[in-house]
Amino acid sequence: MAQRKLQGFEQGSRDRFGILGIRIVETKYAHIRLFLQIWDSRDSTIAWEGMQELRQSTDSMTEKPVMQRTVLERTARDLIARLP
Repeated sequence: MAQRKLQGFEQGSRDRFGILGIRIVETKYAHIRLFLQIWDSRDSTIAWEGMQELRQSTDSMTEKPVMQRTVLERTARDLIARLP
């Protein structure tokens, strides 16, 4: 049995470059922390556990935000790759 937990997610943006009050470039960021436990169903003990964090930022000229799904999928892939 596997138990996953989203322990934290934050996203936002910061103005990076602007002219005359008009934002030209914006830095968008996301920070996520994902925790996974694998349980042995025979004796109810924890067989493996791990935690993965990801911080992602990008400079953008569009209004498109950093999506939670995008960073969640990447974090989950990185965490699963660490399974023994």
